[in-house]
Amino acid sequence: MAGRLHETDFKQTMEFREEDRYPIAELAPREDAYLHRRFLDYWLELRGGRAMPAYAELDPVEFPWALPNIFVTEALPEGDFVYRIAGEEHTQHYRRNLKGARLSDIMQPEAAKAILERWQMLIEMRAAFFIVTDHQSDAGASVLGERMVLPLGNDHTTPTHLVGITNFLSSSAYAGSLLGDQRVRYVRWSRVERE
Repeated sequence: MAGRLHETDFKQTMEFREEDRYPIAELAPREDAYLHRRFLDYWLELRGGRAMPAYAELDPVEFPWALPNIFVTEALPEGDFVYRIAGEEHTQHYRRNLKGARLSDIMQPEAAKAILERWQMLIEMRAAFFIVTDHQSDAGASVLGERMVLPLGNDHTTPTHLVGITNFLSSSAYAGSLLGDQRVRYVRWSRVERE
């Protein structure tokens, strides 16, 4: 299957190879990931004929079913990202409110570096991805997370923010706080231009 990576260590650089690219409307797998597909449909409708919607156009009233799982980060000039919105699922799994926090402050250094590289690729390539990662917690648990990340751009062309929706496949009550370590189990990516 195109886009599948097996047991990729988080320390390795992820490649978005052109031969592995999916059409944007097929970013979220059809066989599962209902939450992601539903949010992708919202994002596609919101962007209309443009490359991407703007951050200011997101209206939580239109997706109350996704609010616990949503996060929005803003790209900073020095390459980091700051959380502008983080739903309750993220607060529970990281055991802190992420709003206003930089990604580099909440992750272990090597994990932060890998995620920052990934997210910068989305900004530079005007791309989006669906990814399944295996996170380690401070309690020694393994927590799978299904995450889709889509760009937002104030001019509808150049990404300034990333909106993500994460489905954690483990109960936070027993897993402990996520440390940031992760292994990529699966990824598929798209460009945001119309196909």
